Parts: sequence; C-alpha cells; structure tokens
Amino acid sequence: METFELFAPLGFFHILDTNAWDHLLFLLLLVCVYGFSQWKQWGMATLLFSLGHTLSLCAGLLGWIFLPNQAVEIGILLTLVVTALVNLHPKSLRPKGHGRSAVAGFFGLIHGLGFAKDFKGMMMESTIDWGAVGSFTLGLEGGQLAVVLVVLSFLTLLESGLRWRPREIVLFFSGGGLFLSAYILMIHFYLRS
Repeated sequence: METFELFAPLGFFHILDTNAWDHLLFLLLLVCVYGFSQWKQWGMATLLFSLGHTLSLCAGLLGWIFLPNQAVEIGILLTLVVTALVNLHPKSLRPKGHGRSAVAGFFGLIHGLGFAKDFKGMMMESTIDWGAVGSFTLGLEGGQLAVVLVVLSFLTLLESGLRWRPREIVLFFSGGGLFLSAYILMIHFYLRS
C-alpha cells in the first residue's frame, strides 16, 4: 500500500507538472476536434494513447527499447506537429470511427519512452519495482483523464458560452500548438548543428 500511496500521486502530478507541457499539449490537440458528447471517440483515442505509452514505458524500463533522450524529445515534438497539422484539415472536425485512435496509440508509444526516462530518474535502485511502475502508471492515467475532462469542459464553455464555432476552436488551438511545437523542434535542430 505504501508503494501505491507514493507512486500514484507521483504519476498524477507528473502529468500536471509544467515540465510535461508536451504531453498536456498533445492531449489538447488530440481531443480538441471532438465534442464532449463524442465520448466513445475521444475515450477510445485517450485509451489507446494510454495503452501505447504504458507499453513503451514498460519496454523502455526493461531495456527492450532504447533511444537517446534527444531522439525521444524530437519524436514527441513530431507527434505534436503531425497532430496539429492533421487538425488543421477541414475534415478533421468531429471525426467518426477510430482511425485517429489508432494513430494516438502509435504516438503513445513515443510518449511512453519519455515517461520511462522520467521514471528511471525517480528510482533509487537499479531493479524494477513493478508495483511502483503500476502505481505510477495508474496515477498517470488518472491525471490524464482529469486533463482530458477539464480540456473538453473548457472547449464546451468556449463553444456554448462564448459562441466560438467548433472549427474556430480547432484552428486556434491547433495553430498555436503547431507554432509552439515547430518552433521548439527548430531550436532542437539548431542547437544540434
């Protein structure tokens, strides 16, 4: 029980930390095309993203996948750029089906490698405590669900209270997300040269 009480809050607040801005931005970009009532679509996209990052978190901890930190950071930024670009397409609004969810699951694999790096930094021992990993992951998922619900509630407020059209919401947040992530991506490449 001590492990859960320690690592679940660490996972929950890890998502809410400003250092996890890229993960928070990805969640915003992932769900901003949906309406709150499309819970099956945004729920599936969020679930597959979670499964993806949980799988690669575990694979990264086991040493099955290793990428340098710089490559993981660039990969995460590319998921932001691609998601924002797709959102800017006129047919991206209120998508049906689960094609977007499958892509979210793939992108989750990339984000999970970042979580593996962060989790390794928290551990004092070289052996893996799977109870701690499970508790951390449950905390991550709880924090992620809270973020998604807050984002969707805020977007609903913009739409119903401030009379923003859904397309305006998507263009605003995706355009801003694209600018920010592309700018930081260019800085990464500039600093490497």
